[in-house]
Amino acid sequence: MMNNGYHMNKHQFAAVAVASVYEAIEDVQVANTANMYAGSLFVACTPKDAAKIETTLIENLNCGVIVSKVGPEFAFDFTV
Repeated sequence: MMNNGYHMNKHQFAAVAVASVYEAIEDVQVANTANMYAGSLFVACTPKDAAKIETTLIENLNCGVIVSKVGPEFAFDFTV
């Protein structure tokens, strides 16, 4: 996993992913729902917020992002 020219470990990657949620959306209560599980990021948010999160993840992590609706949450999966 690379970000801005250097390799990140899984913990650093997860930290940047969760921080990106707080960067993308203004509602802290929604951002607080962000959770990494098995390499996927889950957030209970609106479709509009999910689009903002996706854009921020792509910019901050420099990788592909696949967004899926899973029950009341959106799942963000990462591709190389």
